[in-house]
Amino acid sequence: MKVSLSRALVVFVSMCAPVTAVAQENEEEKGGRPLVVASALYDANTRTTGEVGILIPLKLGWDEDVVFIECRCLEATAGVGPGGSRFTVGPSFRVLWRPILPLGWDALLTIKHTSDSPRDVLPHATYVGAEAGFVWMSARIGLGVAHRVSGPGPRDTVFTWNVGFRTVW
Repeated sequence: MKVSLSRALVVFVSMCAPVTAVAQENEEEKGGRPLVVASALYDANTRTTGEVGILIPLKLGWDEDVVFIECRCLEATAGVGPGGSRFTVGPSFRVLWRPILPLGWDALLTIKHTSDSPRDVLPHATYVGAEAGFVWMSARIGLGVAHRVSGPGPRDTVFTWNVGFRTVW
């Protein structure tokens, strides 16, 4: 299975367009405008990676103390590093206090394509998997598994992890 950038973009748009429309229908709990996310992280396979993405709010609300905004969002990020590129999409919960993310967690579908020099995986291969992440004071830790769906050699499943800093505006 070869995943191109144009296919990934089509999948992303087809998934996000209906979700945004549903979020805009409910005026009381209106999702609001999408938020831009930027992060720098170290990934187990793609190594030092820069990422950008969006958080599409499905539901916004204030916490009990009316200090932070709680966001139930659809998250989509794309990143590139010397070991390859990655694309993630999935549901997330964030507590917002821009530009800091004090708290949050997510469950993401991950697609990684490795370059000539990945770490601990085969080069020129595509991996599809799942990742769970936790954010505390804008520091994010992600853990997951990925299965190789294309590329040379045997089909194997690998453990993935990443750690980095994330900001939103």
